[in-house]
Formats: sequence, C-alpha cells, structure tokens
Amino acid sequence: MFKKLVFFTVLIFVIQIAWKQDASAKAWERHNTTVQADSILAAIDQGKDVFIDSCEILDPLVKIGAWENPDTIRNSIRITHTTFHDTVSFLSCCFLRDVCFDSSIFLERVSFFHTTFNDVSAFSGVRFHNLPSFFLSVFTQEVNFSGATFSEGAAFSGAIFGGYASFAGATIRTLAEFFEARFDTTVNFSGVKCGLGQFVMVSFNGDAFFRDASFEKTNFREAHFRGIVDFSLKELKDIAVSWDQLKGHLWFFKPTVYKLMKYFEEQRQLDDADGVYLFLKKNETFEMKWYELTKYWGYLMWVTCGYGVKPQNTIYLSIIIILVFTLFYTKSDAIKEIEKEFGHRRKRGRFRAVHKSLGSRFYNALYFSVNTFIIGVVCDWHPTDDFLIKTKKIRLFKFRTLSMIEGALGWILLVLFVVTLTRKFIR
Repeated sequence: MFKKLVFFTVLIFVIQIAWKQDASAKAWERHNTTVQADSILAAIDQGKDVFIDSCEILDPLVKIGAWENPDTIRNSIRITHTTFHDTVSFLSCCFLRDVCFDSSIFLERVSFFHTTFNDVSAFSGVRFHNLPSFFLSVFTQEVNFSGATFSEGAAFSGAIFGGYASFAGATIRTLAEFFEARFDTTVNFSGVKCGLGQFVMVSFNGDAFFRDASFEKTNFREAHFRGIVDFSLKELKDIAVSWDQLKGHLWFFKPTVYKLMKYFEEQRQLDDADGVYLFLKKNETFEMKWYELTKYWGYLMWVTCGYGVKPQNTIYLSIIIILVFTLFYTKSDAIKEIEKEFGHRRKRGRFRAVHKSLGSRFYNALYFSVNTFIIGVVCDWHPTDDFLIKTKKIRLFKFRTLSMIEGALGWILLVLFVVTLTRKFIR
C-alpha cells in the first residue's frame, strides 16, 4: 500500500512538471525591452500565448482577415504598460481568448474594424493618441475601457456589446461615435468626460449609467432604452433627448429629475417637462407613508387632472362618473318625468314613471345623468326619494341625494378642466 502511494505521488509530480514546461513552451513573454512587431505576429502564428509588459513595440502590428472568413486568433494576448510606436491593426479578426491592453499607449492609428472578441477584453487606462476604430466590432463578453483616454475621439459605430461594458472615467475628446451601436447588457459611462457624444439609434437593451458624466453636446435621437437609465449627468446642456425615450426607464433621483425638468422647460420642450413633472409627483407620492394624508391627496390629483398637466384625465373621469350614475338611475322609480299637458302650464307634483323597458330606462337615465353633471338641473325630469340600496334592514342613498352629489362633482371637475386646459394653452 505504501509503495502504491509513493508511486502515485511521484507520477503526479512528474505530470505537474511536464504541464508547466508545456505551458511555458506555449507562452511568449517579454518584459522591459524593445520588441519587434514581426516577432509578436510570429508567436501568434505559432500558437503561443503572448505576454508583454512594460515594453516598446516598434514597426506596424498588422493582422488582416477576410470579411467572410475572419482570421481566427486562438492565443491569449496580454500586452500591458507598453508603448506602440506604429500602427496597430486587427481587421476582420476573431479573438477566441482574452485580450488585454491595460495601461498601454498607442501613438499611431489603431483599428479593430469588424473584429470579434469572444472572451474578456480589457483596455483600461489605455491612451489612444489617434482615432481608434472599433467599427462593427463585436464584444461577446465583458469589455473594459475604464479610465481610457481617446485624444482624437472614439469610433464604435455598429459595435455590439454582448457583455458588461464599462467606459467609467474615460476621457473622449472631440467625438464619441456610437451610431447604431447595441448594448445587450449593462453599460457604464459614469464619470466620462466627452466632447460630442453621438448615440443616434443606439439600442440600450440593459441598464445604462451616466452618473456624473460630462458631455459638451449629446445626441440621443432615436436611441432606445429598455433597462434602467441613470441620467445623473454632471451638467445638462445641449442634449437631444425626449421624455418618450426615457419614460418608464429613468431612475428616480430627485435632483436629477428636477434638473431634467428645468432643462426641458428652458428648451421649450413643454410636453417633455410635463412628463418629467408627472414622474416626479408620482414617485414622491409613492414614497410617502400609508398614513400620510398627502399620499391620498396625491392619488386624487393624479386621477382628476394629472397634477394639473393632463386635462384629458378630467374628461375620462367625467365620462366614468356620468356612466356610473347612469347605471344608478336605470333602476325602476329612480327618476320620473314631469307630465306635460299640451297647451297648459306644467303641473307640479304630477309625474309620469319612466318606461319599464331596460333600453328606455337606460336612455332616459343617461339623459338625466349628463344634464345633471353638466348643468346641475334637469327641467323635465325629477329624482325620487326612493333608495338605491333598499332592503328590510338597510336603506342607503336616496336618488335625490345622488343627483346633488353628481351635480357638485360636475361643477368641480368642470372648473378643474378649465383651469388645467388654460394652463396648457398659456404655456
């Protein structure tokens, strides 16, 4: 038993040594030296993982595949704290494993046009001295551009971000071009400093964070938000966005909501400002405790007039009230018509009961309800002293009382409608 134990221990030790040697044989490493780009390409073609740190890379590093048949790179590429003195281009390539360029410096043109990153890719702290191109690139996993500096702008038009994407703390001078890009999960632009941000027709399918981001000008025309949007920009100025885009997605942070409402008012986007105002009031009401009376007052204001910005709410509520009271008056002996005698003065105290058929009762009840709600008085009809709910033990709601209540509600809602509509027209 002891001999077998010793044998397996030695065998495992030999396998570990062989595995380490094989791994080291497949890795191509350089540290604190000058590296020729051709040697990197040769190592990639030999199937070796590339690990470079704190080096100077000379000559162009170029690898180009076909549009229909991209050049597949199966190696792990990790080039950190390194300066690229010449062009770096991986056109129509496909990285199957992780790619890392953390804290590296690209002095010349960089292109990852139509390139696919199938594993984690890292560009944190990278400095691009020229415009880097990531047109039509695909990042299937996490990508990190945190703290990166784009001296001449950034081009990500048509790019697809399948995993978490971070541009937190990045500096993008001049133009950040994300035209028709797609973010399938969370994207983080918190703390970004940017000149012109072009997010036209971008699809934000996950959450989007812009907390403390600074844009001199931003265009979100036809952009689609499907997750939560933190729009807590450092300063709101020259932003092309509408409330319809943000509605249902804006994260509620009171200072941001106030700032956004004020911005829309300054830009005379009054419907958008009203939408933000409603969003603010609804959330304020929702956050109140159930025992606070102002909470229920807020619900009443929302239902009746949309806090003074939705006159259509008053119309809808009025229609509902009229129909509800119509159903009440449809009951037999709820209302009676004053009998008319041709050629003679109308006799008080003489009434004719409403027709027995349901259709006639409903029509007459609707006529009575509309007139009572709008005018408050119906000349040829009269509510009775009968009860809406009448049992042996319970008698509730005389029809005479119900008609008074409906008339009062009608006048209140009419005044509310006029005030709300006048405010809309004045603005």
